[in-house]
Amino acid sequence: MVCLENSKSLTPAFSCSIPTTTVGEIKIIGRRLYGVAEGRLFEVAVAAQPQPWRDMQTRTVKFFGLALLVSLALGLIIHFTRPHYGRCDFYNRPDTLDGGVKLLNGTSYRFQMCGTGGNDQDGTDDKIELKVFNDQGTLLARRYFSVNWYAGKGFHQPLTYENDSVRYIDVTENSEYEKRLSIPPTKWDWIRARLPLF
Repeated sequence: MVCLENSKSLTPAFSCSIPTTTVGEIKIIGRRLYGVAEGRLFEVAVAAQPQPWRDMQTRTVKFFGLALLVSLALGLIIHFTRPHYGRCDFYNRPDTLDGGVKLLNGTSYRFQMCGTGGNDQDGTDDKIELKVFNDQGTLLARRYFSVNWYAGKGFHQPLTYENDSVRYIDVTENSEYEKRLSIPPTKWDWIRARLPLF
């Protein structure tokens, strides 16, 4: 004889297929099911019902775990293949991209920019890393963009500082030309600054 247990019930509940000529009485003792036949008590095997909702939970957890691992792996690949950024003093000068300490809306921020130097002696497609720090030195935001020193002033304008934002030019292919960073940086900016994918 095989009985199916209803696992959703708060109390033990079984559905059994019992040959009447074999078992005379069914007894539930605790969480165990017993049958009485010919004056003897014996334990009945119970087959649990399938639980599709548990299978769905397991598949969901596996899917998100795999997606997280792929994202982290991709982020690490991007992080370790990024170019080396240097010559920060050059990029922070007022006559280049104008970094350094700025007072915006009553709060002091430090803007640090470093670059790769471009693809050639003319400085085309010079990749820039912009970091924003508060007055305690905590990294608040990070951005990447490109400038072109050869194509004219419009392709390497200094940062424009406003009370609630900083604007900069990005000549990266397939990118918006003018970009904006909110001041103060958001919580998402703080998180992005610490993720290798960004």
